Amino acid sequence: MTTWQETYTDLLPAEFFTEGHSRQRREMWARILSEQRAEWSIRVAESDGEIIGFAMAGPVSLWVAKQNPRAMAFYRRNGFRCDGTEKRDPGASAITDIPMVRP
Repeated sequence: MTTWQETYTDLLPAEFFTEGHSRQRREMWARILSEQRAEWSIRVAESDGEIIGFAMAGPVSLWVAKQNPRAMAFYRRNGFRCDGTEKRDPGASAITDIPMVRP
């Protein structure tokens, strides 16, 4: 949740970052991380037994906020390109998500 706050605090209202939203995100990621899928590669970083970060990768594509040019530049440097579509997250309507793919 801290990452979201640091990245999107200028795009989302303060009331977006509630304990309820944080709990919902933790539950969502707990479900995703507990599912074993051959096409996903998941890595978890720990420090002193506490999870401090994780990464998940799967076949080809990723979603990035259009309003996050730093992330988009990082993905472009690593071979990803925008596919031309976009969508709005109903829970974060100020953010436009775009898929990036690696040919």
